[in-house]
This record gives sequence, C-alpha cells and structure tokens, in this order.
Amino acid sequence: MPTLTFDPDRLGDEEQRSLRRLADNLQQSDNLQQSGPGENRPSLRLEIEGEEQAVPGRLAELFLEVVTEAAKGRSVTVGNSDDELTTGEAAELLNVSRPYLVELLEEGKIPFHKVGTHRRVRREDVLSYRDKMREEAEDAMQNLADQAQTKGLGY
Repeated sequence: MPTLTFDPDRLGDEEQRSLRRLADNLQQSDNLQQSGPGENRPSLRLEIEGEEQAVPGRLAELFLEVVTEAAKGRSVTVGNSDDELTTGEAAELLNVSRPYLVELLEEGKIPFHKVGTHRRVRREDVLSYRDKMREEAEDAMQNLADQAQTKGLGY
C-alpha cells in the first residue's frame, strides 16, 4: 500500500468548512457506542451502491481520528506499518532533524538496517518510539503537576 497524505491546507474554504462540520458532527453524535469494558468506539455505517455497510470499530475510530486531526489543520499520513522509511522520512514523522534521528539510530533507540550505505527504519519502529516518548512526556508532566499540587502552587 502506498503512503497517502491528506493535507487540509490544500482544501478550498468550503471544503475546510465541510471538514470541520463533519468533525464536529462525529464528535457530538450518538455514534459512540460501548464496545467493551470501558471502551467507546464510534459506530459508522457507509452506503455503497445503495447497500449499507458497517465499518469495523477500530477502522471507524481511525477515521474519526483522521477527520479530527485534519479539521484542526494538521496533515494526516496513512501508510502500511511494514513500510521502510529513509532517515529523512523517519525524521519528518518524528518532527526532528535528520542528524538527530541518526543519533537515535546509532544509540540503538530505534532499530535500523542498512541498504548499501543507507539506513532504513521500519515505520512501525518509528511510531513505537514516538508513542514511548509521548508516554514519558505525559508521565513527566503529570509528575510536575503532582509536585505543584503537593507544594500548593495552585496548578
């Protein structure tokens, strides 16, 4: 599967308004149904050539996320998790410089292999690293908020 990118900046004004309305409607709809203990997943249905089709829960959740991010003006890229990326593509995905990404690779923080003299990384490994860094950042922020609360700093 090729990597596809949706850039909301390339939409016209009417298309951008339509996208924001879609995101608002999805967020406010009753389409969030309990799918398991503690899980809310959107329930979406498509009409294809007059026949209604249910969209599986995780795919509907992904659609909701894509629409929500695009409505905020952010580009969204969808690709196969087995895709191999160049160091430039991986750096862009992490929003870091290519030299910094190469440092991460050489330090063993993200697995890679070489094709000739060029480094290649799996998209799945880059996304896993990104998720791990986000979790660590959220934990650090929570720790700071807890300390501020304990010291009565009013946060």
